[in-house]
Amino acid sequence: MRTSKIGLLISVMAFPMAVHAVEDWQGLQTGIPEAVSVEAVAVYDAENVYAAADMGNYRRTVYKWDGKNWSTLGTLNYLVNSMVVDKNNRLFVGGGFYAANWQGPGWLNNNVGYIAEFDPATSKFKLVGAGVNNYVKTLSLDNTGNLFVGGSFNQTNAYTQNSTNYPAITDLGGVAKWDGVKWSQAGLYYSGGWRNTLAIGSNGSETVGAFNDLNGKVMISRWTNNSYWGEIAPRNANNTAVNGSISSIAVNSKGDIYVAGNFNEIANITGINRIVKFEKATGMWKPLQSGLNGEVRSLSIDSNDNLYAAGNFTGTADGSKTFQFVAKFDDLTQSWQSVGSGMTSMVNGIIAHKNSVYAVGTFSKAAGNLVNYVAKLGTDVENAAETAPNNQIALDAYERGLLEGMKSCGLSGQNPVYLFDELTQQGSLILPMVDMQILNSDTKNGFEKLVMKNAYTARMRLIPDSNPASFEIVQVITNSGASNNH
Repeated sequence: MRTSKIGLLISVMAFPMAVHAVEDWQGLQTGIPEAVSVEAVAVYDAENVYAAADMGNYRRTVYKWDGKNWSTLGTLNYLVNSMVVDKNNRLFVGGGFYAANWQGPGWLNNNVGYIAEFDPATSKFKLVGAGVNNYVKTLSLDNTGNLFVGGSFNQTNAYTQNSTNYPAITDLGGVAKWDGVKWSQAGLYYSGGWRNTLAIGSNGSETVGAFNDLNGKVMISRWTNNSYWGEIAPRNANNTAVNGSISSIAVNSKGDIYVAGNFNEIANITGINRIVKFEKATGMWKPLQSGLNGEVRSLSIDSNDNLYAAGNFTGTADGSKTFQFVAKFDDLTQSWQSVGSGMTSMVNGIIAHKNSVYAVGTFSKAAGNLVNYVAKLGTDVENAAETAPNNQIALDAYERGLLEGMKSCGLSGQNPVYLFDELTQQGSLILPMVDMQILNSDTKNGFEKLVMKNAYTARMRLIPDSNPASFEIVQVITNSGASNNH
């Protein structure tokens, strides 16, 4: 998922300054208190957020958040493993369920085939063709609207649509492709020994999957020439690319691939703790510092190529940093960072979308707030200014000489501060910048802190080769310690 920047750029030649929102996790109303947990999340926009909740007694209910209220879309009879929403706001759900749309004493659809699409015209879930013959584990969309479906199935089910008969497609190795009308083979074959898809991830133009067979052999491959899966991870002496489980794959805008789960060896590299990066430019697998100290269940990438990881971990593997079940790997600094104040227990899914991050899981609280299994990162900057008018703003400038450059351009004077939204191309006056001064210097890490009165604490970095020099705000906090990384 991609995020749009809100108020990120500062030009030292132009005095208006953009300030990003002060952010921490918050609830969407009271969440879904009637649930046991939330298993999956999908986001189209702020008024179309979808959550699949475990209601107990095997049933799962899919909810929609419209920006103000929750409503129910329908009920399924077992696990929801994955949800995606396409560019036309069509919601697809995959999992261990075979029945949908509970009504009265029974199910309206008793054989949906482990995958369903929500139909706004009928307000019910409908069949995707006729589904497949076993569990769906993962769903992923490409730029052309193709839906990659992975799981433990070996065939699609036959169906008739618009007077056309579509026969079952057999010999599937746990993966198939749906184009909106019909199913097709997607490069792996049951007869070739492949049985399951562990995870599929895509940036729209590049799709990557992890697959295994009955003997535990795992292959990590890129979908190539729209016809086959080309392996990118060498296998070890046991003929497998990884020594544990893979839960999630994400691909950034550069084509770099992140693979996560619960493993410590991948592509013949040991000491990899549950998450790894395949760098497209070099063709090399690389650790993300020391990794994380618990299972990673979900990954998402924002528009700045920062990686969000969520799961059942509480810090880095070497113990140098602590987290609360969610963390961010900053693409610029190549380091792990906290994401707000975190949650009280495991996070099952995370999505960075436009200017927000959404998380779902088993947690009842996030950032000390009662959220009941669904949380969003973010508050708007106007509200932050109203509630904290006497706080200070501090800037961590990453480039040496940045401070003097800002002063020489007059940025420390009585310059207005604006919130600028790239989506609407509109700005609003927030407050003047006053009394900027050095708080302290950190020569080891190459940045200096500045202080200004009123409202916010922010961290800035120079945008390379910008002319006139421009800066990006990458973190905003308040004196109370609430933090948001961008």
